[in-house]
Amino acid sequence: MPEPTTPQPTSRGRLSGRALVLSIGLVFVTNVWILKTELLTGSYATGGTPPAAALGWLLLLALATPLLKRIRAGWALSRSEIILVYCFLTMAIPMSGYGIIRAFLPHLTVLSYYALPENKFLELWPMLPAWQKPNDHEIIRQCFEAADNERVPWGPWIAPLALWALFFLAIFLVIQCLLVFFRKQWVERERLTFPLLYIPLEIVGEGKQQGELSLAFVRNPIFWTGVAVAFVYNFTNILNAANPNVPAFGRLLDLGGLFTERPLDAVNPLRLEYFPQVIGLGYLVSLEVSLSVWLFFLLNKVVGVFGRAAGYEPAGYPYWIEQSAGGYVAIGLLLVWLARRHLWDALRKAASRPGAAADDDEPWTYRGAALGILTGGAFLFGWCRLSGLPGWLFAVLFPLLFLYALVFARIRAETGVPYSMLYPRDFPAALITNALSGTTMMRLTGPQGRVAFASLGWLSRHYYPEFMGAYQIDGFKLGDATGTSRRSWAWMLGVAMLTGFVWACWAHLSAYYQYGQNVVDGGSGFGDYRAIVAQQEYQAAERMIYHEVPADMRRTIAAGLGFLLTGGLAVCRLNLLKFPLHPLGYLIATAYGNECPLWFAFFLVWLLKILVLRLGGVKLYRTLTPAFIGLALGHFFFGGVVWGNITPFVTPDIAKRYWLPRV
Repeated sequence: MPEPTTPQPTSRGRLSGRALVLSIGLVFVTNVWILKTELLTGSYATGGTPPAAALGWLLLLALATPLLKRIRAGWALSRSEIILVYCFLTMAIPMSGYGIIRAFLPHLTVLSYYALPENKFLELWPMLPAWQKPNDHEIIRQCFEAADNERVPWGPWIAPLALWALFFLAIFLVIQCLLVFFRKQWVERERLTFPLLYIPLEIVGEGKQQGELSLAFVRNPIFWTGVAVAFVYNFTNILNAANPNVPAFGRLLDLGGLFTERPLDAVNPLRLEYFPQVIGLGYLVSLEVSLSVWLFFLLNKVVGVFGRAAGYEPAGYPYWIEQSAGGYVAIGLLLVWLARRHLWDALRKAASRPGAAADDDEPWTYRGAALGILTGGAFLFGWCRLSGLPGWLFAVLFPLLFLYALVFARIRAETGVPYSMLYPRDFPAALITNALSGTTMMRLTGPQGRVAFASLGWLSRHYYPEFMGAYQIDGFKLGDATGTSRRSWAWMLGVAMLTGFVWACWAHLSAYYQYGQNVVDGGSGFGDYRAIVAQQEYQAAERMIYHEVPADMRRTIAAGLGFLLTGGLAVCRLNLLKFPLHPLGYLIATAYGNECPLWFAFFLVWLLKILVLRLGGVKLYRTLTPAFIGLALGHFFFGGVVWGNITPFVTPDIAKRYWLPRV
């Protein structure tokens, strides 16, 4: 498969100031849109990977540029500036999405709001340091139920949010510096293909002169064939949302009703979800990955059926997510091993005298990257110790978090699967709690340490570390397409993350105090999903503090088996030339549990790609590639941008009947 075109100029320029200013403004406008759509209707304006809103702005800027050039040449953005804006938005917009700020904020407030005599939350509340949270119970009540004046009381929020911004930045910095050590190995030596970048690079194209915007995609009829399919799919679904009597493709076909008798009922849930964006971009994924996703999904279903037939059916069996959690660790260690020569060379350069060894124009010098990891790690360690988290627990949890971010970045760079839930949710924290009994955990942490551990549950349950890995490695690759200094590009990514943090906090708190967190994002009046998850984290801490909780060795063993199976697949792939299975496909198949909404889309695209290659070979495959890119882009545009702008003007029940998947 050809690699996305990313020229490597010999001299690199500076960032465009006007593109940075435009990017910051577009993040604000997008958050206003999120406030009026996603947070009110539950229709995800930030949905999609990459975010549909970022693709929408990219399309608008690309199409507006020729018009602006005719009006006044100086107003038109260059190809490099448009890529910068897009990259900035892909880093900033997810901060406002489903699983970052919206998941983080409830961990500061639910102990106060949901306190009852039976859950002992009021006893846990003082164990959260005062500097990390708003401390006024009335202010927190208004956050969930709306303020009478509908205004955000910023006073109690500013100081803790400013401190948490440093915490977010420290995680960002460590992950960025970690990726600096792997960038050359992945991009230049292994030449990973970054399939997800085909869309933005296809849109901006390459002009006859360097830096010129070509818009070649708009003149390709094969591309528009894919867009037309996406239009029909989304148009019929939108009409069906408005009037259920209108026939439509729908989003899925549920086969669960066909399997109601034991032991075949163990295959449930079994849904055929269509995911046009996965079919479109999955066309660019290797056949080994596509085959592995649907094959390992079905094999796990078969294991579940055999377990049910044998009478072995403990809750969660066959422990899909635990398998993926162990596999993530195996792949992370394997990535370090495969890059060992490069990493040793980079560490040697980091330890040498400044200027004694070149760093190949990396985003940071290797010395700077090493210092960034040490500085960011020291800040996080100090933060956690002041919070009451024991040093040993920090030394286990945070390296695992960073290892998971590295693996997720690798999945993005190698497969480009357009879906965010490709990590084992609740892990790596659950690796620790499953392996230790409550008595052991409490002896090692104490009550405050256990509460501090729960307060960081959003890092394992949701995807902030993983997204920082994925969008930064994408950003490094996109930066090479602009001719911009890699070091200035790295700074730009940091500015994008902090901009996203600021505007996301503004949008969410504005919605909470105007409408109430209990009802935003489709909430039914009892708190949105992230608030429920935060409660569950503290309930688990409360049970461990006040009751005996045994270790879960079945899940721990399943994680170990996932580690061994993934390692075995990797060894086979490295040593057998035509081995048809891929360990990353196994991780994707198991990461979301027994649902794996991607499996059927990968089956379809695997089958289509097999037929294309057998009928017309590589030539036909390349000819049809624009159609599949058009399918993915068209789905993001019609299902995300167009429908996202319509939902504020329709009733909530219509808005909830059809939506672009939030992830």
